[in-house]
Amino acid sequence: AEAYGEDYTAVAGGDVPLALTRPRAPAAMPVTVGIIDEAIRDGGDHGDALSWIVGAVRSSEGGLDRDAIIDELVQMLYAGHHTVPTTMLALARVLAEDRGLAQRARVDPAFLELVLHETLRMFPPAPVLYREVIARFALGDEVLEPGTGVWICTQVLHHDPRSFEAPERFVPE
Repeated sequence: AEAYGEDYTAVAGGDVPLALTRPRAPAAMPVTVGIIDEAIRDGGDHGDALSWIVGAVRSSEGGLDRDAIIDELVQMLYAGHHTVPTTMLALARVLAEDRGLAQRARVDPAFLELVLHETLRMFPPAPVLYREVIARFALGDEVLEPGTGVWICTQVLHHDPRSFEAPERFVPE
């Protein structure tokens, strides 16, 4: 299954000294897979996220089979294991460094949400994303074919002066 097994490493060609690794979930997760299998077999709504996700996936048009459901859920669990604490730590640091910002965020939930969004922009928990092309398309002078791996650097995108007036400044508004 795509989400399991060895980490995937891509090495740039030519004179570019770059290698990026995409971590994957461990190859064997029998307890987790057993819990997901039980939720798929049961099919009931127990008021939890797992039964909601399984129900939503099963009821959608062109729903996923068992292996695809397990792949998606394991990948979500594995990815969320790192990104949530990384985001919370970055948010705590931002609030600790600016007392005025923290005081305003404490009393204004809408402002706190803006602070969280700006934290995600400044300190993305996944600074590099890996995607695979599913349909042929042109990107500048390059034509990308289905199956081509593409690395997207959110860190660079979120600090691009073409998109942000002051990309290195923390500006929640």
